[in-house]
Amino acid sequence: MAQRMKKRRCPACDRESFSDNEPIAVHQLITRSRRQGLMIGASLGIGVALWINVLTATAPAPIPDSPRHLDGRAVRFTANSQSNDDDEVRIDGEISGFADYLIRCGAYRPPVKLGMQVKPGAFEAEGETWHSHYLSEQRLTLVDRDYLSDPDFIDKEYGHLVMQSSCPMFWSDSVDVCPEAGDLEDAIVCYLPCSYHNHSYFGRTAIDAGLSGFDGTEYANNAVWKSGSDSASMGPVWGGAFWELRQQMGRDPGGESPMDRLLLRAWPMLGEKDVADSPSVRAAFSRALLVQDRALYGSKHVALITSVLQRRGLAIASPAIP
Repeated sequence: MAQRMKKRRCPACDRESFSDNEPIAVHQLITRSRRQGLMIGASLGIGVALWINVLTATAPAPIPDSPRHLDGRAVRFTANSQSNDDDEVRIDGEISGFADYLIRCGAYRPPVKLGMQVKPGAFEAEGETWHSHYLSEQRLTLVDRDYLSDPDFIDKEYGHLVMQSSCPMFWSDSVDVCPEAGDLEDAIVCYLPCSYHNHSYFGRTAIDAGLSGFDGTEYANNAVWKSGSDSASMGPVWGGAFWELRQQMGRDPGGESPMDRLLLRAWPMLGEKDVADSPSVRAAFSRALLVQDRALYGSKHVALITSVLQRRGLAIASPAIP
């Protein structure tokens, strides 16, 4: 049974003549102006009409034959993205949840959404073959469609946007960034999805699905950095240290990992000189973790952090806290 529309009393003219969905503010404006002897000109009448139209207008119809892709809460898909509606809703929901977790841990909220273009398969970018790749200048990530089923991959790409937003210097052409600094950033953005999903193996879903071209990374490891090792081997060492510390630190009352909070707050502390060479990266980031632990937890984890990093060869010496 349809409800009868309620009438409201207008405070300007003391008449009961407005239903709940009528623009009472417009009526009041006209009534009060008349009482003051003012005339509402044509220009005001047009403006009021336009304002009412804005209140009641519906979204314009899509242009025929134009691709329509989701501009979601955390992700905007490009016009040429090879993704369907279900893909886009699921991906935006996954990344939105991950983004909310990072914000609770103290991450900077990126000023823009992550651009995403889904590719039909592996693709070439910057002279290499990829299954997922972040283009920092465009804030855009390219993803192999086959890998959309693994949330680690799509969350990792959003992690790059968060890292860039909190430390833009790292992506500047004027800054000379050593390979180990890049490996550190990559270790952070690969570790964080694992922590969020509470599993230690990055890319496990893709591997279980039999996707080729990717080996995954197990962070529940005992990897140690040895002098002379290739810089590419630093990722599992850093990630292994993060996971070990995460497991020993437990959880904060809100459910966040203290290690995740320390990582997201330590990263923006790196300066231009800190990323110039490998010893500087290790010393600066170790020190930044301890500084943040003092600020957040009263140095509760200093001994643990120092012990784990030194055992894995990541701290040059016991870092002094400034």
